[in-house]
Amino acid sequence: MGKGGFTAKLKKKLSLGGVTLWGAALFVFLIVFDLATKALAEKYLADGRAVKIVGDFVVLRLVYNRGISFGMFSDSSVGGKIAIIVLTALMMIALSVFYALLDKRRKTLRISLIFVVAGGIGNLIDRIVFKMWQTGGAKGVRDMVDVSGIKFGSFNFGICNFADFFITAGAILLVLSFLFFDSEALFPTKKSKALAETLAAERGGNENAEANDKTDGGADEGDKTGEEGGGQ
Repeated sequence: MGKGGFTAKLKKKLSLGGVTLWGAALFVFLIVFDLATKALAEKYLADGRAVKIVGDFVVLRLVYNRGISFGMFSDSSVGGKIAIIVLTALMMIALSVFYALLDKRRKTLRISLIFVVAGGIGNLIDRIVFKMWQTGGAKGVRDMVDVSGIKFGSFNFGICNFADFFITAGAILLVLSFLFFDSEALFPTKKSKALAETLAAERGGNENAEANDKTDGGADEGDKTGEEGGGQ
């Protein structure tokens, strides 16, 4: 494929044609839901109160996290925290481009990316709004679901928010996609195999069409040259 043909295809895939209406709606809903729950937590839990939902296993309480997951890098330098924000933003952009390039029929993989990117952006918004990089700041990513009572040996899940849950759900779906529910899965289901065959056939058809176009173009050039030679 020529450089021009590749560029045209890339532009087409990166256009809104690569984003379905339901995908965009789900993405917006997840971000709005995350930010709404954070705002509610600030409104009703800012006084330090704790609301038990499931005994000591699930408790609602507001905590500001100025690091990343499990409070890691909370004491990082200004440069370190800015780097976290920049790297997170770049990762979200890369995953969004990957999503747009994927065939719409690879649904499980696309859904997993929606959850991961929506969760990542939800927390990224908090880091920027509350200026996580500033020394001595009191606020950060708003966490409100304390599941530290759920333990596996010495490990517990700490205090999370819904953005964290979305990222976790997306990561699980991503693994399941690569294992079973995608056209390029390691152990594809029958449906995934059928999709893989369909996509392969379509790619083969497109390649043949491009080859025919090149052949026809070459023939047209030859005819044109012959006509010019005859005119001389």
